[in-house]
Amino acid sequence: MARADQGPSPIVRALVIGVWTVVAAGWVGALAMRSGPPELANQLVLVVLGGFFVLQVSSLLLTAARVPRRRAAVLALLGGIVLWTMGSLTVTVADVGTVRPFPAPGELLFVASYLGLAAYLLLDVPSRVHRSSVAWLDAVVVCGGVACVIALVLVRPVSAALGQTGVPLLLALLYPLLDLALIAVLLAQVVVGEREAGWSSVFPGVGLLLLLVADSSLLVQLRGGSLASVPMLEALWGTGFALLGTGAVVRRRSSDAPPVHRPAWILVGAALSAVLALALRPTESVGLYVSIPAVLTLAGSGARMWVALGQARRTADAVQLSLTDELTGLANRRSVLAALTARLTQREPLALLLLDLDGFKEINDSLGHSAGDTVLGVVARRLADAVGPGVAVSRLGGDEFALLVPDQDHLELLELARDVRETLLAPLEVENMQLAIRSSVGIAVAGADNRTSGDLLRQADVALYEAKDSPVGAVVYDVARDGFSRQRLRLGEELRQGISEGQLQLWYQ
Repeated sequence: MARADQGPSPIVRALVIGVWTVVAAGWVGALAMRSGPPELANQLVLVVLGGFFVLQVSSLLLTAARVPRRRAAVLALLGGIVLWTMGSLTVTVADVGTVRPFPAPGELLFVASYLGLAAYLLLDVPSRVHRSSVAWLDAVVVCGGVACVIALVLVRPVSAALGQTGVPLLLALLYPLLDLALIAVLLAQVVVGEREAGWSSVFPGVGLLLLLVADSSLLVQLRGGSLASVPMLEALWGTGFALLGTGAVVRRRSSDAPPVHRPAWILVGAALSAVLALALRPTESVGLYVSIPAVLTLAGSGARMWVALGQARRTADAVQLSLTDELTGLANRRSVLAALTARLTQREPLALLLLDLDGFKEINDSLGHSAGDTVLGVVARRLADAVGPGVAVSRLGGDEFALLVPDQDHLELLELARDVRETLLAPLEVENMQLAIRSSVGIAVAGADNRTSGDLLRQADVALYEAKDSPVGAVVYDVARDGFSRQRLRLGEELRQGISEGQLQLWYQ
C-alpha cells in the first residue's frame, strides 16, 4: 500500500510563492505595456521569463529529490517547461520588430515541450492498478463529449478567422489540439480513478485550459501568416505553466483510490453533445475535425449502454437469487421478513403460519441429505398447490416453511393448517420407501401486540412449539400460554446472577 507523499518543504513553498510573484508581476507589466513600445515589452518578457525559469526549475528539482517515486514524472514536466522557456526566449530574442513569421524558429521547441507534458501526465499516477472496461468506456464517452464541445467552439471560429481549411488549418490548430489531447488524458485518468480528484488534478487541469485559451487566441492573428508580439499571451502561457508546476509539488494522498462513481448526467450530457456536434458540424472540410470525436463518443455511449444493460440484468438476477431459496425455488427468509414488514406497515389483514416437518432429521440421518432435499422439494410443490393464489409460500431454512395469509379469522386459519397437513400426509416415495410427511403448524395473527416482523415471527414460533405437543398439530398463538415471555427470560437471567453472587438463602423444611 503506497503512503501519501510528504508535503512540500518550506523551501519549495517559498519557491512556489516566488513563481506566483513573478507571474503576478508579469501580468502587471503586460497590462501596463499594452500600448507601450515593442522593445520594452520584449525586455519585460525576457526578465519575467528568466525569473520564472529559475524559480520553477528549482522547485521541481527539489520536489524530484524529495519524492523518489514521482521523480520521473516531475523531471518530465521539468523538461517540458525548460523546452517551452527556451522556445519562448528564442522567439522573443528573434523579434526585432512587432511581428514574427509563422512558424517561428522556436516552434520545434514548443512542440517538443508537449512531449514532456504528456510524459508527466502519464507517469504521475499513483499506481498501475487494473481498471474495468466500464471505467475506460466512461472515459471515452466523457472525453469525447468534451472534445465535441471544444471542437464546436474552436474549429468553426478559427476556420473563419484564418480563411483556411485542410492541412494549413490542421497545422494552425496543432497547439490547441495538443492542449485538448492532454486535457483528455487528465480527464480520463480522473474518470477511471488513476488520478485523485484533488488539487493535484485541479492545478494541471486549469493550467492546460489556460494554455488552450492562449493558443486559441493566438490563432486569430494568423490570417496574414505572421504573429504580433503580445505580452498578455505570454503572461497567460506563464500562468498555465505555473499551475502545472504547482500541481506537481502539492501533496498526494494514498494511491488506494476509492471506487469512482460517475453521475449519469455526465455520460448523458456527453452523448447529447456528440449528437449536437453532428447536427451542427460545418459542411466544409473542417467538419471532419468535429465528426471524428462525435462518432467516437456515440460509439462509446452505445457500448456503455450495452454494458449497463448487462449489469442491470445481472443485478436483477442477483436480487432475485438473494430473495429465493436455492433448493425449492420458494421465497427465502429475507423475502419473508421484507413482506411482513411491508404488510404490517400498511396494516393489512395478515397471519403467519410456520410449518415444521416432524421427524425430518430421521429422514436425513437414515436416507441421507439427498433424500432430505427430495422431500423438501416435494413439500414445497405440495404447499404451493394446496394454498390459494393470495397465500405466499416460503422456506425459512431447514425443514421450516412459512405461509403468509391475508386473513385473521382463527377458524379459517386452523382449517387451512389442517388442509395443508393432510396434503403433506399423502404417501411419498423416496429411496424405494413410502413416507408419510407429518407436520406441525404454528399460527400468529397480526395485531396490536406484534407490530414488527420479528414479533410476529416469534409468536408463530412459540405457537409451533406448542403445536408439536398438541394432538391437533396446529395451534394459534395465545399470549396467556406464552412460556417464552420476556419476563420469564429476565427472571432466568436474574436467577443465574443471584446464584453466582450468593444472593440466595437456602432453607430446608
